[in-house]
Amino acid sequence: MQKDDLKSDVRKMKLSDKDAFRRIFNQYAKKVYYFAFSYVRSKEDAEEIVQEVFARLWEQRANLDEEKSLSGFLFTISYRLVMDEFRRKKSLVQHHEHLFHLFTDEAHSTEEQFFYEELESLYQDAIEKLPPRRREIFRLSRQEGLTYQQIASQLGISVKTVEHQLSHALHFLREYFKQHAHSIALWLLIWLEA
Repeated sequence: MQKDDLKSDVRKMKLSDKDAFRRIFNQYAKKVYYFAFSYVRSKEDAEEIVQEVFARLWEQRANLDEEKSLSGFLFTISYRLVMDEFRRKKSLVQHHEHLFHLFTDEAHSTEEQFFYEELESLYQDAIEKLPPRRREIFRLSRQEGLTYQQIASQLGISVKTVEHQLSHALHFLREYFKQHAHSIALWLLIWLEA
Protein backbone atom coordinates (compact mmCIF):
# COMPACT_ATOMS: atom_id res chain seq x y z
CA MET A 1 0.00 0.00 0.00
CA GLN A 2 1.39 3.39 -1.02
CA LYS A 3 1.77 6.14 1.57
CA ASP A 4 -0.91 8.31 -0.07
CA ASP A 5 -3.27 5.33 -0.29
CA LEU A 6 -2.73 4.63 3.40
CA LYS A 7 -3.48 8.25 4.34
CA SER A 8 -6.60 8.10 2.22
CA ASP A 9 -7.71 4.90 3.92
CA VAL A 10 -7.06 6.39 7.37
CA ARG A 11 -9.19 9.41 6.43
CA LYS A 12 -11.97 7.12 5.18
CA MET A 13 -11.75 4.88 8.23
CA LYS A 14 -12.14 7.95 10.46
CA LEU A 15 -15.50 8.39 8.73
CA SER A 16 -16.39 4.76 9.59
CA ASP A 17 -15.59 3.31 6.17
CA LYS A 18 -15.36 -0.43 6.87
CA ASP A 19 -13.73 -1.21 3.51
CA ALA A 20 -10.88 1.15 4.36
CA PHE A 21 -10.57 -0.52 7.76
CA ARG A 22 -10.45 -3.94 6.08
CA ARG A 23 -7.65 -2.80 3.77
CA ILE A 24 -5.65 -1.49 6.74
CA PHE A 25 -6.30 -4.74 8.61
CA ASN A 26 -5.09 -6.77 5.61
CA GLN A 27 -2.00 -4.59 5.37
CA TYR A 28 -0.97 -4.83 9.04
CA ALA A 29 -2.57 -7.88 10.70
CA LYS A 30 0.24 -10.32 9.88
CA LYS A 31 2.90 -7.85 10.99
CA VAL A 32 1.13 -7.29 14.31
CA TYR A 33 0.68 -11.06 14.71
CA TYR A 34 4.38 -11.82 14.18
CA PHE A 35 5.38 -8.95 16.45
CA ALA A 36 3.12 -10.25 19.25
CA PHE A 37 4.09 -13.89 18.64
CA SER A 38 7.79 -13.03 18.94
CA TYR A 39 7.08 -12.09 22.56
CA VAL A 40 4.22 -14.27 23.76
CA ARG A 41 5.20 -17.45 21.84
CA SER A 42 1.58 -18.56 21.72
CA LYS A 43 -0.52 -18.66 18.56
CA GLU A 44 -3.76 -18.09 20.52
CA ASP A 45 -2.35 -15.21 22.58
CA ALA A 46 -0.89 -13.56 19.47
CA GLU A 47 -4.22 -13.90 17.63
CA GLU A 48 -6.05 -12.43 20.62
CA ILE A 49 -3.66 -9.48 20.64
CA VAL A 50 -4.26 -8.89 16.92
CA GLN A 51 -8.02 -8.84 17.52
CA GLU A 52 -7.67 -6.41 20.40
CA VAL A 53 -5.27 -4.11 18.50
CA PHE A 54 -7.68 -3.72 15.61
CA ALA A 55 -10.69 -3.41 17.90
CA ARG A 56 -8.93 -0.49 19.58
CA LEU A 57 -7.96 0.98 16.23
CA TRP A 58 -11.62 0.98 15.20
CA GLU A 59 -12.73 2.41 18.56
CA GLN A 60 -10.14 5.21 18.38
CA ARG A 61 -10.43 5.88 14.64
CA ALA A 62 -11.94 9.37 15.07
CA ASN A 63 -8.84 10.52 16.99
CA LEU A 64 -6.26 9.31 14.44
CA ASP A 65 -3.95 11.76 12.75
CA GLU A 66 -3.35 10.61 9.17
CA GLU A 67 -0.06 12.53 9.16
CA LYS A 68 1.33 10.35 11.94
CA SER A 69 2.62 6.81 11.60
CA LEU A 70 -0.21 4.29 11.68
CA SER A 71 2.27 1.44 12.13
CA GLY A 72 3.73 3.26 15.16
CA PHE A 73 0.23 3.54 16.64
CA LEU A 74 -0.52 -0.16 16.00
CA PHE A 75 2.77 -1.42 17.39
CA THR A 76 2.50 0.79 20.48
CA ILE A 77 -0.87 -0.79 21.25
CA SER A 78 0.56 -4.24 20.46
CA TYR A 79 3.47 -3.74 22.83
CA ARG A 80 1.18 -2.58 25.64
CA LEU A 81 -1.06 -5.62 25.16
CA VAL A 82 1.97 -7.94 25.19
CA MET A 83 3.08 -6.37 28.48
CA ASP A 84 -0.47 -6.74 29.87
CA GLU A 85 -0.43 -10.42 28.94
CA PHE A 86 2.91 -10.92 30.71
CA ARG A 87 1.55 -9.19 33.83
CA ARG A 88 -1.64 -11.27 33.74
CA LYS A 89 0.26 -14.55 33.48
CA LYS A 90 2.79 -13.51 36.13
CA SER A 91 -0.04 -12.55 38.48
CA LEU A 92 -1.80 -15.86 37.90
CA VAL A 93 1.38 -17.85 38.56
CA GLN A 94 2.22 -15.80 41.66
CA HIS A 95 -1.30 -16.27 43.02
CA HIS A 96 -1.12 -20.06 42.65
CA GLU A 97 2.41 -20.19 44.07
CA HIS A 98 1.35 -18.10 47.07
CA LEU A 99 -1.63 -20.33 47.81
CA PHE A 100 0.50 -23.45 47.31
CA HIS A 101 3.17 -22.23 49.76
CA LEU A 102 0.58 -21.04 52.23
CA PHE A 103 -1.16 -24.40 52.16
CA THR A 104 1.87 -26.69 52.07
CA ASP A 105 4.32 -24.85 54.35
CA GLU A 106 4.77 -27.10 57.41
CA ALA A 107 5.87 -24.13 59.53
CA HIS A 108 2.84 -21.94 58.85
CA SER A 109 1.02 -20.67 61.92
CA THR A 110 -2.50 -21.46 63.05
CA GLU A 111 -3.44 -17.89 62.11
CA GLU A 112 -2.12 -18.35 58.57
CA GLN A 113 -4.03 -21.62 58.24
CA PHE A 114 -7.18 -19.95 59.51
CA PHE A 115 -6.63 -17.03 57.12
CA TYR A 116 -6.19 -19.41 54.20
CA GLU A 117 -9.29 -21.44 55.07
CA GLU A 118 -11.43 -18.31 55.49
CA LEU A 119 -10.08 -16.87 52.25
CA GLU A 120 -10.68 -20.06 50.34
CA SER A 121 -14.19 -20.43 51.78
CA LEU A 122 -15.13 -16.85 50.92
CA TYR A 123 -13.67 -17.23 47.43
CA GLN A 124 -15.54 -20.49 46.75
CA ASP A 125 -18.82 -19.07 48.11
CA ALA A 126 -18.51 -16.05 45.83
CA ILE A 127 -17.76 -18.17 42.77
CA GLU A 128 -20.71 -20.46 43.48
CA LYS A 129 -23.03 -17.45 43.46
CA LEU A 130 -22.09 -16.61 39.85
CA PRO A 131 -24.48 -17.76 37.12
CA PRO A 132 -23.30 -21.16 35.77
CA ARG A 133 -21.94 -19.94 32.40
CA ARG A 134 -20.20 -16.94 33.97
CA ARG A 135 -18.72 -19.21 36.67
CA GLU A 136 -17.38 -21.58 34.01
CA ILE A 137 -15.79 -18.72 32.05
CA PHE A 138 -14.25 -17.28 35.23
CA ARG A 139 -12.75 -20.63 36.22
CA LEU A 140 -11.32 -21.23 32.76
CA SER A 141 -9.68 -17.78 32.81
CA ARG A 142 -8.54 -17.36 36.40
CA GLN A 143 -7.98 -20.92 37.54
CA GLU A 144 -6.89 -22.68 34.36
CA GLY A 145 -5.16 -19.65 32.81
CA LEU A 146 -6.82 -19.96 29.39
CA THR A 147 -6.81 -16.96 27.07
CA TYR A 148 -10.04 -15.28 26.01
CA GLN A 149 -9.63 -16.83 22.56
CA GLN A 150 -9.14 -20.32 24.02
CA ILE A 151 -12.23 -19.94 26.21
CA ALA A 152 -14.29 -18.64 23.28
CA SER A 153 -13.19 -21.58 21.10
CA GLN A 154 -13.79 -24.15 23.84
CA LEU A 155 -17.28 -22.84 24.66
CA GLY A 156 -18.32 -21.86 21.13
CA ILE A 157 -18.87 -18.19 21.98
CA SER A 158 -17.29 -14.91 20.88
CA VAL A 159 -14.25 -13.31 22.52
CA LYS A 160 -16.45 -10.27 23.27
CA THR A 161 -18.87 -12.51 25.19
CA VAL A 162 -15.95 -13.88 27.22
CA GLU A 163 -14.76 -10.34 28.00
CA HIS A 164 -18.29 -9.24 28.93
CA GLN A 165 -18.89 -12.24 31.21
CA LEU A 166 -15.51 -11.87 32.96
CA SER A 167 -16.10 -8.16 33.51
CA HIS A 168 -19.43 -8.91 35.21
CA ALA A 169 -17.89 -11.75 37.24
CA LEU A 170 -15.06 -9.58 38.54
CA HIS A 171 -17.45 -6.75 39.40
CA PHE A 172 -19.67 -9.16 41.36
CA LEU A 173 -16.70 -10.72 43.19
CA ARG A 174 -15.29 -7.33 44.17
CA GLU A 175 -18.64 -6.27 45.62
CA TYR A 176 -19.10 -9.62 47.35
CA PHE A 177 -15.68 -9.43 49.01
CA LYS A 178 -16.29 -5.85 50.12
CA GLN A 179 -19.56 -6.85 51.78
CA HIS A 180 -18.42 -10.08 53.44
CA ALA A 181 -14.89 -9.75 54.75
CA HIS A 182 -12.98 -6.50 54.90
CA SER A 183 -9.56 -7.77 55.95
CA ILE A 184 -9.66 -11.03 53.98
CA ALA A 185 -11.17 -9.33 50.96
CA LEU A 186 -8.35 -6.84 50.71
CA TRP A 187 -5.91 -9.54 49.65
CA LEU A 188 -8.35 -10.91 47.07
CA LEU A 189 -9.16 -7.46 45.72
CA ILE A 190 -5.48 -6.90 45.06
CA TRP A 191 -5.31 -10.20 43.19
CA LEU A 192 -8.44 -9.46 41.14
CA GLU A 193 -7.04 -6.06 40.11
CA ALA A 194 -3.80 -7.64 38.86
